[in-house]
Amino acid sequence: MGEMGKRKLDTGWLAARSTEVKLTGVELTTTHAPSGPDQPWMEAVVPGTVLATLVKNNLVPDPFYGLENESIIDIADSGREYYTFWFFTTFHCKLSGNQHVDLNFRAINYSAEVYLNGHKEVLPKGMFRRHSLDVTDIVHPDGENLLAVLVYPPDHPGRIPPEGGQGGDHEPVKIVDPHLVSSFFDSYKRVYLHVTTGLVNKSARVAECSLNVLVTTEVKGGFCLVEHLRTEHVSVPPGASVQYTFPKLSFYKPHLWWPNGMGKQSLYNVEIGVEVKGFGESDMWNHHFGFRKIESNIDSVTGGRLFKVNGQPVFIRGGNWILSDGLLRLSKKRYQTDIKFHSDMNFNMIRCWGGGLAERPEFYHYCDIYGLLVWQEFWITGDCDGRGVPISNPDGPLDHELFLLCARDTVKLLRNHPSLALWVGGNEQVPPEDINTALKDELKLHPYFQISTQSGNSQEDIFPLLDDPSQYLDGTRIYIQGSMWDGFADGKGDFSDGPYEIQYPESFFKDDFYKYGFNPEVGSVGMPVAATIRATMPPEGWQIPLFKKLSNDYVEEVPNPMWEYHKYIAYSKPGLVHDQILLYGAPTDLDDFCLKAQLVNYVQYRALLEGWTSRMWSKYTGVLIWKNQNPWTGLRGQFYDHLHDQTAGFYGCRSAAEPIHVQLNLATYFVEVVNTTSDELSNVAIEVSEWDLEGNCLYYKVFENLTIPSKRTVPIFEMDYPKSNNQTPVYFLLLKLYNIPDYGILSRNFYWLYLPGGDYKLLEPYKKKKVPLKITSEVFIDGSAHEIRMHVRNTSKKPDSNNLLYKNRFIERDSDGDFDVASLEAVNSRIEEKKEGGEANALRVTEVNGTEVGVAFFLHFSVHAWKPDHKEGEDTRILPVHYSDNYFSLAPGEEMLVNLSFEVPPGVTPRCNEKEDKFLELYFRKKFISWSIEWRFHATDVVLIDHGVDESKSLCSVIENHLKPSPWNHKLKQFCEEPLDSLKIFIRKYPKGPKSPFWELDIKAPIRQQLENLVILEYPVIHVFLPSHPCDFEVIKDAIPQRIENKQSLSSNHPSPKGVTFREEEIEDDPSPNPQVLDLMKCSIPSKDKVIEKEFHEKLDTPLLETQAHEAQDNLYCSSTKTTNAGVFEDTDFDFEQGLIDAYSDLIAQTNPDDFLDWEGMFPEEVGPVERRDNRDFSRGIPVEDEELEEGEIPG
Repeated sequence: MGEMGKRKLDTGWLAARSTEVKLTGVELTTTHAPSGPDQPWMEAVVPGTVLATLVKNNLVPDPFYGLENESIIDIADSGREYYTFWFFTTFHCKLSGNQHVDLNFRAINYSAEVYLNGHKEVLPKGMFRRHSLDVTDIVHPDGENLLAVLVYPPDHPGRIPPEGGQGGDHEPVKIVDPHLVSSFFDSYKRVYLHVTTGLVNKSARVAECSLNVLVTTEVKGGFCLVEHLRTEHVSVPPGASVQYTFPKLSFYKPHLWWPNGMGKQSLYNVEIGVEVKGFGESDMWNHHFGFRKIESNIDSVTGGRLFKVNGQPVFIRGGNWILSDGLLRLSKKRYQTDIKFHSDMNFNMIRCWGGGLAERPEFYHYCDIYGLLVWQEFWITGDCDGRGVPISNPDGPLDHELFLLCARDTVKLLRNHPSLALWVGGNEQVPPEDINTALKDELKLHPYFQISTQSGNSQEDIFPLLDDPSQYLDGTRIYIQGSMWDGFADGKGDFSDGPYEIQYPESFFKDDFYKYGFNPEVGSVGMPVAATIRATMPPEGWQIPLFKKLSNDYVEEVPNPMWEYHKYIAYSKPGLVHDQILLYGAPTDLDDFCLKAQLVNYVQYRALLEGWTSRMWSKYTGVLIWKNQNPWTGLRGQFYDHLHDQTAGFYGCRSAAEPIHVQLNLATYFVEVVNTTSDELSNVAIEVSEWDLEGNCLYYKVFENLTIPSKRTVPIFEMDYPKSNNQTPVYFLLLKLYNIPDYGILSRNFYWLYLPGGDYKLLEPYKKKKVPLKITSEVFIDGSAHEIRMHVRNTSKKPDSNNLLYKNRFIERDSDGDFDVASLEAVNSRIEEKKEGGEANALRVTEVNGTEVGVAFFLHFSVHAWKPDHKEGEDTRILPVHYSDNYFSLAPGEEMLVNLSFEVPPGVTPRCNEKEDKFLELYFRKKFISWSIEWRFHATDVVLIDHGVDESKSLCSVIENHLKPSPWNHKLKQFCEEPLDSLKIFIRKYPKGPKSPFWELDIKAPIRQQLENLVILEYPVIHVFLPSHPCDFEVIKDAIPQRIENKQSLSSNHPSPKGVTFREEEIEDDPSPNPQVLDLMKCSIPSKDKVIEKEFHEKLDTPLLETQAHEAQDNLYCSSTKTTNAGVFEDTDFDFEQGLIDAYSDLIAQTNPDDFLDWEGMFPEEVGPVERRDNRDFSRGIPVEDEELEEGEIPG
């Protein structure tokens, strides 16, 4: 049940600079309301910054592109008035009876005047506080309301924005800031839910209330199971605010909420409702809640801060978060992508850095769902308050009371989220003494949670609880005064986090690399792929760094000014670390540089997390990487870019942070197994194989019957190679951890290594090695959502069934973070059940030719929209895409399972295309046709043909190129002299038939709109007339007829009428941009001989996608659309126009119109070119006897 009467006002806003609006707020909301986006008013982005609105309306350049930010005037230079803006919208709200309505603002930066229907309210200052206005007496009786908000920037300018408003209807009593807390006893078997809520009575009489709390949990099939329902009577005095605490609700063995990688993220829905005697339902509130207990203390062994969830220690592996978008163009969809990316990396904590913001409930909602613990800082950061050179203001912020007011409100807003783990006063700084003291006091732990954090104490000693924990401001989470205090870094506030530069991978494993137990910030490089650079910078930003060799034999990278501006971190550290990109050879261009950067990114971040995990609990309790992402197109430390494309470092982290993981200690060369789960691993085996660049297996060994204790990292054995005599300069190491009973792969880890003192330059020519691959894919489609399941096999060597290497039974993780050791068949069933109502195509096989044996190295999938007129620098990627793995390598004969999921943008359908590249690219074709158009000019003998015309263009824009005055078009002089929009253009209704009527086309309209529902054979022939020319044929001026839709889906399970076969039209890849359109009139009538008919149907039953690519491994492209052979139902609601029947009477009996009409405007794709043999094979359709067309025929 949704919240009562709530409506978000986040669309339909207008904005205007205050100095350009001459009206008052009263006038704007009474007599002179803006009518639309007319000067000075523009469409506004809400929520979002003023700058976001200016960018949307192209009034300032995109500050994230290149150096454009430098061309935008700063508020310090322009003055506050320049960025003081009006925001205006309308909304419908008609009250009945004794309803009340509040106008709520999540946050406004920094202060505002609110005008509603001519009434003014002034909101107090503060960017991190909520505002609620009772507008019951202001809304219009007819329900139509005018709202204007004048937003002022900070008195001392800052850079945080206004957010959208929200209206809430309720009866006399309103529910305010409920607090939910759970307490646990008997080893988490007996659990209590404590609920306290505020109630506000806005009426003038005592409100006799029935206060209800309902707790439900969702079960399979979308049904809800009621866990608790309790009703209490509460009297609220007139105009009063009260707090009411329910008697505790008891649960036995509820499903617990766990962090990512430790178990399911079980959530219950808690709904609180209030009914007022005489008025009925008054207000409603609901929230997802997870039963979990978080404890934290300083670990006695490591000195680092230790976290426990539900009694289990959590080894923290996560990163630092700034905010999703610097202009606060935030949406649930973007938040979901951001947080799922963190879950995909196997992270379990996000730190909301103090220089950012108190994140929004939408952010926390997805952290609850995906199991990310959140470290939330308040708005103190050492580089602004009290630290730095010179020392900044130690007493900041300026208004201490306002800061505390915002802090209290933030706690109330976020405290019910199970993902919220701790509060921290500031980044690398503590708040001023009075603020810090107040936060410590107001965020003190309830005695139950305080005792539970102290070892040796029993919670049973304080049961029953002396006071209800839900009556505290929080009471359940610790407050730490700063990010480098009390178990973080050195614990005393010294600058002891970092480092933030490139490192040798083996350094992360050495004991002297970092000496404290919990590092809140350690960072490194973050170069994205080349496509992102081209998409976010002009060509002058595509220049790669200069590599300047120094006298000490180190190299200094000198980036171009644009990269410098975007905070590029070099891949060298002169005097300490040699350039890691040059280990692979000098890059030749942007693509080569970014590819080598991805190799380094993968190795760097995998080593960072593996190094920390190698000393889990013995030296470290956790690490947070600086940083996970950038809120703009920055190049400093990131795992995915602002456009949501992952770097290879993303997958290095994903590998290293697996709950169960096999790894190589790069300092000791010991193979280690990491078990962060709560269960002991028994009866497992490690398979070790080493490979040279020629595909030879240099070393193979299996270590069986291993047992790995829970929450431990165990060294298993030391690698002999490369200490042996059989050395190669560069080699590959593949480690696999198996579950012996079913050969399920628990962990897989692939390394490329060189001998001490060497480098990776031998990998440079290896990229061109032609290693054959076979990809078997299956696509599941549900609306715009696509899931692709691919088995990728290196076929350069046949599998040897005697080796574990080829027993590839992948154990997948459910979204809840648990391991599923079921068979692949069970996994398939689960996916199909998950996509119930979706559509799965048949298995598709794509093969990449190659004759060489070897490792298929560093394979990368990406998904693109296919464009025929692709321009350099144009970004064709479909983003975001979630991959189960990427940037991976396959040993000879090895197979891997890779899953992709993504949303297909409107107007894009699956299509495969070949293109020179080093990656595996899955292409999607946009839903358009490139047309060849023939123009016939009346009363002349001029016939002109255009090829490769984008159907989104207007006919006017195409023909105008032919009607420009020149010495060669004197025959068209009269046409050139006429205004283009006065020309009359026609196309036959039926391409065949001399008496066919003509449609009159709109020369200004797009081609697609004109032609998408017409019968076109070969290509359209358009007749051009002058305004003075008479028309000696029937002209139809009505709109183009609506497309005919089949009202019943076709299924191959139903028999087709005799002589009729349905199939989807097939588009072939061709070097030319011309469309290939089936010519039905140049085929032969099918023989009545049954043998020939049988052969024909066998051809149709052959998968259309069984093709072989003609390029090497680095030119592989995968296909993902379905191919169907569908029959027609006898009761299908389909009808031909009579004129069409007359024109094609010799074909109708034999042919289904779907063979040449594109009802949906969608075409299936295929991989690689299909060799054209003769007319029958070219058409793959029903042969008909040869017959010439009247017009539109392309000469052979």
